[in-house]
Amino acid sequence: LKTTNDKAKLILTFHGGGHHRKFNETFHYERMIANMTATWTKSQDDKEIQLPANKFLNFKKKRKEYKYLSYVELRSGLFPSKFGDRQYIPETNLKNIKHFESLLEKKIFENLIYLPFDNYNWGCVNSVKKIIKSNYIQEPISLMKYLHKSKIVLCTYTETLLYEGIITGPTILLYNFSTDLIHERFEKIFKEMVKYKIIFSNPEEASLHINDIWDNVDEWWNSKNVKNTINEFMQQTCMTSDNSIKIWSDFFKEQLKKNI
Repeated sequence: LKTTNDKAKLILTFHGGGHHRKFNETFHYERMIANMTATWTKSQDDKEIQLPANKFLNFKKKRKEYKYLSYVELRSGLFPSKFGDRQYIPETNLKNIKHFESLLEKKIFENLIYLPFDNYNWGCVNSVKKIIKSNYIQEPISLMKYLHKSKIVLCTYTETLLYEGIITGPTILLYNFSTDLIHERFEKIFKEMVKYKIIFSNPEEASLHINDIWDNVDEWWNSKNVKNTINEFMQQTCMTSDNSIKIWSDFFKEQLKKNI
């Protein structure tokens, strides 16, 4: 109310990824209260503007060494906390790990590390630990510690951690299209990501692909079709730029001019 009375503008920005989904977790509440929203994704109307993702303004963009197949756990909880939250699904992580154990080449599976979203001891976590053993990392949200040592990041959900993987190097996504619906604006690019084996809907096909590319992962990641698809995916869902700070600065200067 004070913002309205002072004739000031309220501009909101997203702090993470995942805005390509068909259903918004806050029912687009921010669009109702703000004059404009700065989005990671391609803007859909005059109330949105796509700006470089503020999360990655000073982000290290190259991995230092290739060693691990880093499995980023599909996060879940006992209870939903927002619209579109996944059901209690540690079983999915356990099923994935069992498939990887049986289908990945031994030398690859031995380098698989399991990165949990949080520390917890309910559900199937103990069963996962029995399979992974010392490669189960007992630290919550630990991808950043191991990201730059990862040969391949194997992500299980499409939020900020996916983009942290893609920006730094070879990354594969396991994605359930039947429960995590894509907005029609982004369906085409997601289909391209499936076509060039960046996204998989099941661990079996992902395992076979990882076996194929493990010894020459850069050859696949830097191939023309994969590179072009990744670049287009980023342009549509998580814009980044080497000139990010200037772009943000110019945006705010322009808004100030309009408001004087």
